[in-house]
Amino acid sequence: MSKELTKATTTELAPMDLSAWGVEETTTKDLLIPRLMVMQGLSQNVIDGKAKMGDVVDSMTNEVIGGKDKPVRFLPFKVEKIFYVEEWKDGSWKFSAIEQVTVDNLNTPNEVVRDGRKFKYTYTLNFFVLLEGKGLPYLLAFKSTSMRSGKALFTKMYVDNRALGKAPCANWFNLVVDMTKNAKGTYATISAQVADEATREDQMKALDWFKTLNSSKFDTHEEEKSFTQSEEYTRF
Repeated sequence: MSKELTKATTTELAPMDLSAWGVEETTTKDLLIPRLMVMQGLSQNVIDGKAKMGDVVDSMTNEVIGGKDKPVRFLPFKVEKIFYVEEWKDGSWKFSAIEQVTVDNLNTPNEVVRDGRKFKYTYTLNFFVLLEGKGLPYLLAFKSTSMRSGKALFTKMYVDNRALGKAPCANWFNLVVDMTKNAKGTYATISAQVADEATREDQMKALDWFKTLNSSKFDTHEEEKSFTQSEEYTRF
């Protein structure tokens, strides 16, 4: 019996030969990039008791990755500038489209009326980031009340680092969540604080993902839901 137990244990602990599975070619068309969602008071995960206000959640798995008391460490390597477009329908703003920011539409007003229909354009900085211990990159959006922090992160990556002869992904950051109050209520805001320098290995991994995501179009998880949750207030 002892020999049988030893044999079974050895079999269970033996490393799997992954080459036996072959190589499945993967392109960006196959990828679904998860988002880092900052929970607000009326976010569904908070209502369901799966998270609390100020938590940072993986949009695909609902895993709480960090939050107000636990900053999320991330390595940004790519940014996209977009307009999140909503249309006023039935007494509220509803998702309409995502538009890439270009030289031609950069100065689009926040609200536009076309053919009697009212649209709202929200300028957004979408950063693609790596997390420690995670295989896929994540999308981290800065907009509205967090836009100032997003601009600071953009400046660090593409102005400061370039002046120093460094890559945009030269630094790890901590995603800090703060609670802010105004006349509408209380809501969570995010900011990025420099943590430390990224190793060459980290930067090469980021570069590989940068090339992969730039090669063709890809999808991100819960585009519409991720935005609408970010503007909800909780009254205390």
